[in-house]
Amino acid sequence: MLLNVAQVSHSFGLIHVLDDVSFHLNPGERAGLVGANGSGKTTLLRVITGELECQTGAVAVQRGIVTGYLTQKLPEVAPGTTVDDMIFQSLGDLNAIEERLRELEGLMADPDADFEAVTDEYARLSERFEARGGYELDHRIEIVLAGLGLASLGRERAFATLSGGEAKRVMLAIVLLQAPDLLLLDEPTNHLDFASIDWLGEYLAEYQGGVLAVSHDRHFLNRSVNRILAIDEFDHQLRSYPGDYDDYRRQREKEIADYELAYEAQQREINELKRSIKATNARVDRKPPPRRDPDKALYDAQAERAQHTIAKTVGWMRERLRRLEADPLPRPPERIEIRADLGDDVVRSDEVVRLRGVSKSYGADLVLDDIDFTLRRGETAVVVGPNGAGKTTLLEIICGELAPDAGEVVTAPTARLTYIDQHARALPDQLTVLDAYREGRVEYEHALIRELLQHGLFRLDDLGKRIGELSMGQRRKLQLAQLIAGDGNVIVIDEPTNHLSLDVIEEFERALRDYPGPVIVVSHERRFIERSRGQVWELRDGELIQHHGAAGVALEQLVEAASL
Repeated sequence: MLLNVAQVSHSFGLIHVLDDVSFHLNPGERAGLVGANGSGKTTLLRVITGELECQTGAVAVQRGIVTGYLTQKLPEVAPGTTVDDMIFQSLGDLNAIEERLRELEGLMADPDADFEAVTDEYARLSERFEARGGYELDHRIEIVLAGLGLASLGRERAFATLSGGEAKRVMLAIVLLQAPDLLLLDEPTNHLDFASIDWLGEYLAEYQGGVLAVSHDRHFLNRSVNRILAIDEFDHQLRSYPGDYDDYRRQREKEIADYELAYEAQQREINELKRSIKATNARVDRKPPPRRDPDKALYDAQAERAQHTIAKTVGWMRERLRRLEADPLPRPPERIEIRADLGDDVVRSDEVVRLRGVSKSYGADLVLDDIDFTLRRGETAVVVGPNGAGKTTLLEIICGELAPDAGEVVTAPTARLTYIDQHARALPDQLTVLDAYREGRVEYEHALIRELLQHGLFRLDDLGKRIGELSMGQRRKLQLAQLIAGDGNVIVIDEPTNHLSLDVIEEFERALRDYPGPVIVVSHERRFIERSRGQVWELRDGELIQHHGAAGVALEQLVEAASL
């Protein structure tokens, strides 16, 4: 066993993050760690590595193994440190093993050395060196850098001169090249294009050590893991599911279906108990007329026994009802639905949003260059492209939050655009969840509370929290709740899968597919794009390239072109 986590709990002040988390990881096991933003995934990795003290419980890592950890933070390095320097500094233990092998080779020729001990150590270290790729290190460096899209990156470049995305990919390459026995990866697909995500998934699928990878990318999880560990953001506990992501979803759907059946059965039992108690009490209240025959004493005795039996039955039913009502199963959340009030003028208008010659620069950096496109009634467009390509800039221009340097944006007269930005900047930190949801609406408070709770996005004790206290996952869900209840008829979303738990993503994804109005969405998540009903628009070098055909087919063509 490489790793054993036993009954670990962790809190930050009054904020409880992990509760009684237990699991283990063996060689060859590759686990995907999933959950909403803020649910404790990164905290768990930091506890495992010892970066955070284990407050309760215990973490045991097998003695003598090498652990590799990819964090979301970039390291501080000395000025002038090159990419090549960082690669070989990180391989210090492999270099130490190689030096020891050379020493042992020299000892084998020494007649005074303990030949058996020397050869035993040599065999053990040689096997370890080979298992970690030491004998083919130069070749492995080339393969890993190429797989992560870094083949053209000069290894003599100073690390400090790299862009954020390049630096993150270099750090991922370094961790992989260490070939550790235990590999801990925190969002490894961030800053990777589709081809690199495919390569990484295949690389990890063949990995001989243990892997624990935090990820929201369903396509990547399907390609790379054989187990899913899910942290629930509400009860802070971890549940384990064998198989890949699709296997996890099937098991989760069965759990949800079983829970809904159990809830319905409990509600039927509660209603039946109430009906039976009422009917029995009514029957008791209707006392039979007194008898005047000689058998009156016997009759009264029988009646008394019957009354006693009925009283015991009613008492049992009342106790059973009391217990059920004292600890009822919570109502299952309703399915997410987005209102589809498009308005007559929008329905009759073929062109909903049109861009003509739109350009935008930041200083000398030309981000959008003479962009033209038309979004038509009922269409969905998925915008893809590398980080920094201008995807968010494009959305902000479409929604009127940013002015283009040239060109114009024309929208249909009755089009009402609803924009969900990926950083939730429009949510004021000082407002509570309920106050933010209430803005611009005149319904009674109890009706608004019911709306907020009905989809399972929030719990009652969340509604009084200020937005500044919420995790990004909770802010994202508030945006989603506002969208569901809103009156917009054109949806514009930047990275809809960011920060949400995967079960909420699946429901939101289905709701968007069912939505009949026009949608523009930026996404980097391959499964979301494949399942969308729209076309793929690629932003590359300032130009917008429209890939025709079904989204899945267009995406495969895009990935294939990127791999050439």
